[in-house]
Amino acid sequence: MAMKILRKIYDCQFNDFERTVVEPSLTTELGGPSWSQMRTCMKTKMQFKLCLHRYIPRKCKNATHRVAKVLRLSTDLLGDILRARENLKVIHLFRDPRAIINSRIETTWYPTHKEEQIIQNAKALCNKMLYDFQEGQKLLKLYPDRFKFVYYEDLSESPSGKSKELFNYFGMDLDEHKYPKVRNLSVFNNAKKRTEREKNTAFWWRKSLKWDIVQKMEPLCKDVYKELGYKVFTNVQEYQNLSISSVTIPNKYLILNVKENASQD
Repeated sequence: MAMKILRKIYDCQFNDFERTVVEPSLTTELGGPSWSQMRTCMKTKMQFKLCLHRYIPRKCKNATHRVAKVLRLSTDLLGDILRARENLKVIHLFRDPRAIINSRIETTWYPTHKEEQIIQNAKALCNKMLYDFQEGQKLLKLYPDRFKFVYYEDLSESPSGKSKELFNYFGMDLDEHKYPKVRNLSVFNNAKKRTEREKNTAFWWRKSLKWDIVQKMEPLCKDVYKELGYKVFTNVQEYQNLSISSVTIPNKYLILNVKENASQD
């Protein structure tokens, strides 16, 4: 079902599943320039579906690029669509599973608050991440210039420059002046204007995730830690010392090498 919807999105067909792929309030607030007419239409109190079909299919068909952020899609589902669409490129984003679990704990609507829930969630997450990495390796061999791994921790360092590198990889231009909402994101602001958490957003979880949870995750996640280069902390002092890096990213996955690797393939 997920791949059927994704194919229709890339074909600019929004019939029958509008509510599945578009959430009106989020679209109105967070949609980019391509959704501006849709936002204006929504403000007139016109029915959501009518606004969508009046403006978005035409915008989609006239666009030079069609981009979708897809959460929790397993990499083993991507082979068919990469094979069928020779102009499709995919970036699979990884983040330290401990950071993800911490984020879920801090999200009020996410059912991960009791310790038993947290541990079960961590086990499922790490198993999926390991599977996605292993299946992604197959895609890297088949489509070395169209499938990439990216680490959130890498992107968080110099996010403006690295975002531009990723846009270049897709054949796009990140014009911060054209998209003022991008310019206003905290990660693009002058470092002096950012809070301590915003300056260190990728690793701030180490200040809030309990050491007890970190220890209980280790046997469940050790294989994915090893494969992706995430550090196993030996004691709470080491864990809380943010000067000790929690990840060693393989050079071939660094964003500054994305463009270089693609050109060599």
